[in-house]
Amino acid sequence: MITKTPGWAIRVLGVMLYFVATQSAGGGMFYLVVHWGGYFLLVYGFMKRWRMRMAIALIAGIMALGLLQAVKPTFRNSLIEERPSGPVEAITRLTSMLWERVSQGHAADPDADTGDTLVRFNQGWIIARIMTHVPAEERYAKGQTLTDAAIFTVLPRFLFPGKREGASTELFFRFTGIKLPPNTRMGLGVIGELYANFGKVGGVLATLLYGVMMGSILLFFAVRAQKNPLWWAVAPAILLPCVEPGFNVEDVSNHIVKGAVLFAIIWKLCPPVQRLLAPPAHPPSDEEFDDMSSFDDVVTEP
Repeated sequence: MITKTPGWAIRVLGVMLYFVATQSAGGGMFYLVVHWGGYFLLVYGFMKRWRMRMAIALIAGIMALGLLQAVKPTFRNSLIEERPSGPVEAITRLTSMLWERVSQGHAADPDADTGDTLVRFNQGWIIARIMTHVPAEERYAKGQTLTDAAIFTVLPRFLFPGKREGASTELFFRFTGIKLPPNTRMGLGVIGELYANFGKVGGVLATLLYGVMMGSILLFFAVRAQKNPLWWAVAPAILLPCVEPGFNVEDVSNHIVKGAVLFAIIWKLCPPVQRLLAPPAHPPSDEEFDDMSSFDDVVTEP
């Protein structure tokens, strides 16, 4: 989309449909659709210089999220009662449930409390629960979870068979006192985990340090994107989990390290990727960057 490559819209549609299909058939989890759809919308609006249209798009997106949130419990129950034969059937079932609710004039769940819906969206209830549970019921971890995260990030799974997978239900129960269902995995969130380790003041300072570290990585891409905007396409592949409210620090560090290593290998060993990400032979003028209207010189070779 950034380089105006023919067929980019079809590729975007294919990727989003893949996310919907795999996540809907896999248990009704749609965070990848929301994350990547939101990131794409922001970049697209920025490239097209949206102003009022961006506000309209964000309002429409929030309404769509509310509709999805209202349908998710029913959809997940249907998956438990009868597993779909494949992604196509899962998408068909989800689409029919969404349309049924819209056609009945109940885009939002009439029985749901507005406060509960807002809390579910922002994940703030997890942090509130941690602050209630720690240190009243559970002592501060004093950096233990961060040490474990560093070890688990460096050591591959085949060398550490006991390595946790994804957001740990054990950590969640330990610091919130809430026992999750067997098929549900939920993390503390970076803010919640840092509070659980260092308390209020220490948690704020640790969160500041975390932001500086993530910002430094983003700066790596931002500096290069000034010469070649395709670097903005690489940034979310590595950094998007760092703003995931339901991940632990271990999940974030795992993804960033593995994603960075994989990207570095591809970047250094694949000449076509090197050419795509190389600075243009004739950099665009400042005026071209100001209106974001032309990046024709960015890619000099197919």
